[in-house]
Amino acid sequence: MQIKQVNKIIDNLFLGDTLAMRTLSCNVDKNGDDTVITSFQCNMAQMKTTDIKLPTVIQYVLDDNGIVKSVELMDNFKGSQGISCAHGYLNKRLKEIVSGISFKEDKNILRDDVAFFCRHTFEVTAASVSFYRYLQANGLSEGAFYEETRADETEAGLLVVDKLACNDIHLNTEEKILFSPSNIKMTNDGKIGSLMDFKVIGTILKDAKTIDCFEETIKHENTPELVIMSMMRLFNYPWKRVGRELGIKRNFMCTNLVPSSVYGVMVQAIALTLFPNNYNYFQHAMAGLQRNNDVPLCAGMVVNFEEIKKYFPGLEKYMF
Repeated sequence: MQIKQVNKIIDNLFLGDTLAMRTLSCNVDKNGDDTVITSFQCNMAQMKTTDIKLPTVIQYVLDDNGIVKSVELMDNFKGSQGISCAHGYLNKRLKEIVSGISFKEDKNILRDDVAFFCRHTFEVTAASVSFYRYLQANGLSEGAFYEETRADETEAGLLVVDKLACNDIHLNTEEKILFSPSNIKMTNDGKIGSLMDFKVIGTILKDAKTIDCFEETIKHENTPELVIMSMMRLFNYPWKRVGRELGIKRNFMCTNLVPSSVYGVMVQAIALTLFPNNYNYFQHAMAGLQRNNDVPLCAGMVVNFEEIKKYFPGLEKYMF
């Protein structure tokens, strides 16, 4: 797939009445002896006057042995935190991490998310590696997947619908997330600090036919750490179940159903439910996801130049 085709897809993405949406896509094509992988993620959120659109497009070129010959973060990249999500800096870091590694065999690329200095470039890379390995395991040299995850507000909470098309397989996961806004307390640093009576009722469909149902409830958690642990357990089942349906038992990363990913979409939607049309609070909620114990987990979450010097040396050169 050509980059201009990807950009057209991103340009045509539209939220409508949806609160928050995340798309994820990967196209693997042969070009002589090389393999070209063109992947993107696009996060969107609903504001009063406009839709926020944050794309991450990356193209990888692999040799016949799956070694990365070149990689490029396209210049339409846009992070949620403005100038500290500096394209030039994150592209440089991406090249340092990915160039020369084996998409077939490298064991660390799917684990060390913080090393990328950006959650988005890690997620796109992990999805690309995972899908490439899926194709290899099935004796395929080319293929494509496209996924769209939408979170809509309902009277009882949220409806999160994930639609995944992987080659000729179509899987939908529908999750009714039931909660009362009064039972969710946010902390000063943007995290969900406590919640009560948080319930998920889910259905998984393959080619429009129901293949599984699930139901989970969090009765009460009163610290951010316990909330996150419970949420990861809550969203683990549909992730694993869809992976098994595709024949991927381990490292199923080419999906938004990864618990940390779907949790991110849900937190965005909850923030927009509690504080409608407030982009400052939307950014604050993102900071809650990407700061831990006052340490920024990505370049976008720095709060001063001291943090830049300590955690992301050289970032300031790309910010202005």
